[in-house]
Amino acid sequence: LYFNINIIVEGKIADTFSGEGRRNHRGGNCAFVQHGNQGLTYTEVFRGQYPQETSGYDEVLEVHQATGVPGNFHMAGTLITAAEWHDPDFNDWLRTGVSEGWAAMLTSAYAQHIMPFATDEMNNWAVYTEKELVNYVYDYVPKVAWVPERVWLADGTYPDAGLSDSWLGDNWTQHGVEAVILDDSPHLDNVGYDKSTKITWMNNGSGITLRVIPIYNDFVGQVQYDPDAAKATISGTGDYGIAIYGTDWEASAEMNEHHDTFFLDNYENIIWWCHDNYPAVNTWKLDDAINNSNFDTPGVDIVKGTYFLLGGYDGYGGSNNSWYTDWASTASHSDFHSPAWDYGTVWYDAFSNLMDAPDNNISQLGWYTMMTNLHETGWHDDGAISGWVHRYSSHIKNANVYEEASHWLNGEYADTTNAFMSDIDHDGGDELIIHNDKIFMVFEGIGGKANWIFTKDCNGVSVVGSDNVYWSETDGDYNESSYNHFAALSDVSPNYQNDIYSFVIDYSRGNEAQVSLYDGVIHKVVRVTTGNNYAEVIYYAGDTDVYIKSGWTPDYLATIWNVNWERVWDNDVAYMGQKNLNSGATVAYVLNDGGTNHVSTFEGTLVKGDEIHGYDKFKFLLFAGWTDSTYSQLEALQSLNLDEFPPELYEYAQKVDNNIIQLSFDEAVEETTAENSANYSFSGFSNTYTIDYVERQSNWNVIYIYLNENLIAGDAGNIIVNNVEDLNGNRVNDNSSAYLEIPNGITPHHIFIDGTNDFDQTTERIQENTDTLFITWDADYLYIGFESLALDSLGDFFVNIDVNQNDTLGAVSDSWSRVNFSGKYLPEYQIAIEGHGSSIQLNSWSESRGWSYSHYPGNGCGSYEGWVENPYTEISIPWSGLGNPTGIAISVHTTEEDNQVVTNVFPDNNPVGDNPTFTQAFMFYQPEIDGDMPLMEYEPYNVNYSQNDSLDVPENITITVDSDSVHISWDSVSQASSYKIYSSTDPYLATEDWTFEAETSELEWSEALGSEEKKFYYVTANN
Repeated sequence: LYFNINIIVEGKIADTFSGEGRRNHRGGNCAFVQHGNQGLTYTEVFRGQYPQETSGYDEVLEVHQATGVPGNFHMAGTLITAAEWHDPDFNDWLRTGVSEGWAAMLTSAYAQHIMPFATDEMNNWAVYTEKELVNYVYDYVPKVAWVPERVWLADGTYPDAGLSDSWLGDNWTQHGVEAVILDDSPHLDNVGYDKSTKITWMNNGSGITLRVIPIYNDFVGQVQYDPDAAKATISGTGDYGIAIYGTDWEASAEMNEHHDTFFLDNYENIIWWCHDNYPAVNTWKLDDAINNSNFDTPGVDIVKGTYFLLGGYDGYGGSNNSWYTDWASTASHSDFHSPAWDYGTVWYDAFSNLMDAPDNNISQLGWYTMMTNLHETGWHDDGAISGWVHRYSSHIKNANVYEEASHWLNGEYADTTNAFMSDIDHDGGDELIIHNDKIFMVFEGIGGKANWIFTKDCNGVSVVGSDNVYWSETDGDYNESSYNHFAALSDVSPNYQNDIYSFVIDYSRGNEAQVSLYDGVIHKVVRVTTGNNYAEVIYYAGDTDVYIKSGWTPDYLATIWNVNWERVWDNDVAYMGQKNLNSGATVAYVLNDGGTNHVSTFEGTLVKGDEIHGYDKFKFLLFAGWTDSTYSQLEALQSLNLDEFPPELYEYAQKVDNNIIQLSFDEAVEETTAENSANYSFSGFSNTYTIDYVERQSNWNVIYIYLNENLIAGDAGNIIVNNVEDLNGNRVNDNSSAYLEIPNGITPHHIFIDGTNDFDQTTERIQENTDTLFITWDADYLYIGFESLALDSLGDFFVNIDVNQNDTLGAVSDSWSRVNFSGKYLPEYQIAIEGHGSSIQLNSWSESRGWSYSHYPGNGCGSYEGWVENPYTEISIPWSGLGNPTGIAISVHTTEEDNQVVTNVFPDNNPVGDNPTFTQAFMFYQPEIDGDMPLMEYEPYNVNYSQNDSLDVPENITITVDSDSVHISWDSVSQASSYKIYSSTDPYLATEDWTFEAETSELEWSEALGSEEKKFYYVTANN
């Protein structure tokens, strides 16, 4: 019989198989065991790695389903949940296999810890949990178990180093497991010659009846490498033996290190051969095989050890279980005790605490956390503990958090509402805990984030935290870019999520507790009140945009067993989060009118999250509790006013017209109180001003004060504001003040970055051609104004700033590679603006690294970027961002949109065109100005600019000395408009360090004879 099989998915061939069927008449028995062992995370094993049609667990299921030949499949507990989350159809497929008879399910110990090194209680929990999970998910009661890494040891028999459970046999039978799978050698060496094909009993003195099923290891190799030999082995078993293939599912699925082998082809070949030769060849479910007396052999003493690649007779890792003993004595990578606790201490501490905890949903999560992070306990690669083992093991300690929270759930806390510091995870450093009678929150110092949140609703559940999900990136308590672990209230911009926050317990009194968390510009307040299913969260961020991400895992325990979530989303974007439909457990932001907005969502494994944004100061709620089908609990919270912040008056007032003053607030103000003239007064002005009337503008953040008198240039003082309210009735702080300095054309002059040109149109207008450039400054900022170019569509804008006037220091091309520089005005800084708003860059140059790029808001600059409706641009640059220079040289240019063609320049005798070279700049440095920058009482339009290209050196310099004077003269230089004289007592001093003496348009200069023994002079020509 020759046949071809095409597997067609959505009208396309997904896989093919060709074969030749030859019926076997000799008979034989076999079974196939596929062991799936992966952590709880995304994995390619279900559908294969590229190209998917040639690998993956699915390929193995396909051949069993197509032939009806039964397979025995083990899905580790963590892998079951991984499939439920990432590929639920895969679990459905196995359920179909169970119902159709071609799939038998095995059980094991949940998360595949190495059992002899754990306690009897831990092993019982792990066996019971996985057996129940298999039954729940696949509707199958397993009777046969896969022993993790087939490590079978017993106390008092070598190898026995590190044992905690003296014998594993009782951990299986009391949970309904009738047989375990071990190796034909070493475990069944005592059976004799047919140890590979017989099912035996395990001798023991405990009255335990436990069968032992041997993996026929030679047969495993034949299936992978020599299918004809495998068929011969099956045929050789006759009626009284059974050849059992058993190894990691990845092998026949050609995954990972088995990729691009012939293992899958050979496996499919053998399964089809079994199909073609039935009933002479019988392929067994192991549940049935253990009840076939033909396969029985008398009980034996099990030889202790593991399979030979892992250590054989010498135990786990060889040398008397060296992998475990090495691991157990290694300091945890996430422990801060002195000395640091080793992993053996860490796991036993967590176990001891859990044994003392009340048995409830939250303490059970502690068991999941501890047991999962013992996965493949102490595995080594290349002689050392594997990196992924460190990532697991470093989080065993997190089981202690659940243990402690279980006492809160059990009603054991004396204070209903409280905040306190405690080393809740037993890592040697304190965490911050705040709780009421409804919610319990734990904050880590790393990132100042809520790594764990619990609610008493739904019989007590966790809604933030995912500690038995695989830790793919960190040994510590950090967020992960995979989003497998992402705490609530993580401050991602400014990116403080890896910083160490400081904690303050503000108060804990009566029915309310409040804590503060600090880092950089962020002051985060969390407040809880008795009876509320939410925490109030308040941010003070000082004129900074803040982006906050929170990862949600509603009813973590229920999710492990059944992923059944619903997106929580209000059409008015007042609240958002996630709900577990198994229990109704819900976790969400409630934003309302607190000054925040929703930005985005994200997802990891057992984590879905939301990102929100706020500015300066804002408030929202974090809800954790049960909700009904209409979310009435969240709907009710929409009525809460979260705006508890008074309007804040901007520190500077602005002259709008000769008799009009503008005041600005950080939010909209209420019309009646804003337009009440009695709420404003003047202080410190030299002249008297009275108010005619006040008017709120179309931008409700702004009011105009109309005066009866004109403002007097040079006058200055404060405008005092009281009783003005925002739209929610919050009143401005008493005696708030805004400083008004009425421009008189000299520095300092504060410029409002708001799109209104309030530069002095005479003294701060630097140069004008087709466009106009304005420059001024105050003690804190350099201000540049430019009109008129729409940067959103017609061009890009650049300001080049040289801070040392040295032709060997600075960039020779700009940060966007559009212009070049030559001479002594090589820029160390450049402002670059693309347009469309908030695009300002303050880029810096250094000889070692070239250009570095700094974006808004981190660069401290402000910008209003000209656009088609208002083609006026103005910017503020902090002097500190330029290194607080004592002198600067500035050039400005514009280019066509997104290319290097320069369209306009200032000074205007720099060249334009394609990639030009600039040599000129406006010279705000001594001796061009009479003091260090930022120079006060200066009219910026007096600035000079000249070519960097050197003029000829004056010739025939003559020095004559008489009794009281030194006289210097020289020949004239073509195109020179002036000459500068410098002096030094050291002729070898660098020229930039010589003392400037004078500038003159004459061809001679004199000074009084000094006391110096020697003095040297040089003269430069300037245009």
